[in-house]
Amino acid sequence: MVNDWPFVSIIVPVYNGRRTIDALLTSLLALDYPADRHEILIVDNKSTDDTRERIQRYPVTLLEETEIQSSYAARNRGIEAAKGEILAFTDADCVVEPTWLKRLLVEHENPRWGGFLGNLKPFPPGNLIEHYYAHVGILNLEHRQKPYFLADSVGERFCSRIPILDYRTRMLLPDHIVNIIAGNVAFKRIALERIGYFDQRTTTGGDADLGWRLQTQTGWQIAIVPEAIVYHRNQNNLTNLVSVYRRYGHSYAMLALKYGDDPERIAWQLMAESLLLMVLTVPSHLLRILVRPLKAIGRKPDILFWSEPILALLCALYYRYGKLEGVRRGCRWMERSEA
Repeated sequence: MVNDWPFVSIIVPVYNGRRTIDALLTSLLALDYPADRHEILIVDNKSTDDTRERIQRYPVTLLEETEIQSSYAARNRGIEAAKGEILAFTDADCVVEPTWLKRLLVEHENPRWGGFLGNLKPFPPGNLIEHYYAHVGILNLEHRQKPYFLADSVGERFCSRIPILDYRTRMLLPDHIVNIIAGNVAFKRIALERIGYFDQRTTTGGDADLGWRLQTQTGWQIAIVPEAIVYHRNQNNLTNLVSVYRRYGHSYAMLALKYGDDPERIAWQLMAESLLLMVLTVPSHLLRILVRPLKAIGRKPDILFWSEPILALLCALYYRYGKLEGVRRGCRWMERSEA
């Protein structure tokens, strides 16, 4: 049975990961996978702390990406050096279960699959911000199977019913498509060689883009493997929380411009929707805050109950702001491409 397992290159980008890299490497070295059938490649992306020194204590391969500050550029550096027929990815702030790789690749011989998406679960939350991030469930596997450009808030559904603002019908993507996340995913090397690697110009959203290209440009699909579990650290302070929502908005806008049938029209539609919803978000969330005491009647609410509408307001504002940033950057890319 040992010889039946494919040779796997596990690729991990890292930037200033001194607080988490030891836990990740310890878990990777404890994998229940034949030692002679996998390699671990850690790609340092210009860390300024002692991350490299920590990595050198372990029997893994340390690579460097010093030209481009992007986790996707670091992943591409790992792909170039990898020997495996399967390329598996996780992140420096994760911990993998011992059975992760075997469960993720249980159907690696099935010609239908070009990629394998595992289950990214949060660590047990320790503070309010971590509780909120886990409560929202953005990383959940169920979320990965929703249409990426779904109008999933009241404001977005309202805007989608206004023809002049509705850009979602202009997306050149099938309705049922898996949105991968790089913290727990693997690909057949032959698939990536056909579609190209990660778009290293991006700072976020490059994993979704790669997964979409695989599913739309080839005959391969992505297998969903809930049993292949990786644990991810939640955002643990307010600065990190709003920053990640800003990046989500940024990547959303960039991908909308890339996968829409009329980028110029979509750009102004995105800007108009984002500005409108930024204005409407404040009073709607303030109303939620004001009615919170009424909802608390007859209950014993915890601190998350009281804090959730405030945190949701901040996240929504940063998300809309990120979309505006993404539109601006995407338009600059289009101008350079046309020059």
